[in-house]
Amino acid sequence: MSDKRAHFEVRDLSPPIDYDSDGKPVYKGPERRRQNRRDGRDRREEVRFEFGKDDRRQKPGRREGDKAPKFW
Repeated sequence: MSDKRAHFEVRDLSPPIDYDSDGKPVYKGPERRRQNRRDGRDRREEVRFEFGKDDRRQKPGRREGDKAPKFW
C-alpha cells in the first residue's frame, strides 16, 4: 500500500450567475451556443389561411382577443 493519503477534489458545477441591478439572476459563463437558432425571418407570413373560410376552432382560444365574448 502507498504511504500517501487519498486526495479527493470536487469541481464546482454550479453555473456562474451574477445579479443585475434589479436583483435578477444573469448568466455570466462562457457562451456555449454553436449557432443562432433563430434566422430572423417572420414565420407568421408563411402561415397559410384564407380570409373567406370559417374559423375551425371548436373551443375558445387563450389569446386576449379570443376572450371577448362572441354573440352571433
